Amino acid sequence: MQHMERISTLFNTPTFLLRPVLFFLKRSSSFRRDDELIRDVVRSRIEQAKKRAINVNETGGSEIADCILDLIVEKDMKETGLSYKEDELLGEMMDYLFAGSDTTASALSFGVKFLSKHPSVQIKLHEELVSNFGTNRLISYDEVGSAEKTPYLEAVANEILRLAQVGAGMTRELLEDMVILGKHVPKGTEVLFLTGFAGRLATKSWGAAKARGSPSFKPSKGLWDDEDVEEFKPERWLIDGPDGQKVFSSKQGYSVPFGLGPKSCFGQKLAMLELKMILATISLAFFLNEVPAELNTSELVQKLTRKPAECYVSLVDWEDVKHGR
Repeated sequence: MQHMERISTLFNTPTFLLRPVLFFLKRSSSFRRDDELIRDVVRSRIEQAKKRAINVNETGGSEIADCILDLIVEKDMKETGLSYKEDELLGEMMDYLFAGSDTTASALSFGVKFLSKHPSVQIKLHEELVSNFGTNRLISYDEVGSAEKTPYLEAVANEILRLAQVGAGMTRELLEDMVILGKHVPKGTEVLFLTGFAGRLATKSWGAAKARGSPSFKPSKGLWDDEDVEEFKPERWLIDGPDGQKVFSSKQGYSVPFGLGPKSCFGQKLAMLELKMILATISLAFFLNEVPAELNTSELVQKLTRKPAECYVSLVDWEDVKHGR
């Protein structure tokens, strides 16, 4: 565990310093030792997963996947006969191991602050959860995994991720020449995509981009309202369903906290489950009150992930809220 903790100090490095810091860290014998030890453990798990997948394939036995690595290897075995290279799997697992925890924690920090500033959202969320799950019991991942059952929880989680912008952006290398906003960009160019901009793609910003680039290109989703695009408003994700009840719709507007396409974050389903489970557990038990201004700043810190500089709230029992205490 201490090896992972030392490697994880990279998450406290400002983004613009990450490459030079990593450059010098890789020359540190202790860092290399920790990094290689963790990679050896992951490699051994990859080999074990491959052997299990091969055994299942040869014997015709049932699937025995009990972790994300087993699922990836078994799926790859069925579709391509284990085409994944070890370095590719190792890279994915290292990302999953380290990036998965810090990003969820940062998103939750934003969520707690957003909720404490919006009491009406907390009340709606609490009422939905109590209606579905009651009180004084543990809830399961299966119960919070359905957007049909808890549409407002789904909306709250997606709105947190839209505004939080935990990941500043991502890069992709072009596999062919492209025209982007009217400019020719050659094959092999590394393009930086700012994920936070997508979450704020409203009518005016779309019009400006369209004027500069491809006038005939049409958005595949809705566009956020210019008047409230910067506000925390989970209701923007809800539409009227066939029976008149509100249902969640991801087509209401753009938000790509996990990226897009085949190279998007493959841990996004787990991340959403974690975020919704923690939000639901907190909301069932407590109302979040704001704390004094000196502990409730809006200052942000941009390190490997984006997070609030401070995150404090006051926990209030729902019974006290109901009785005005």
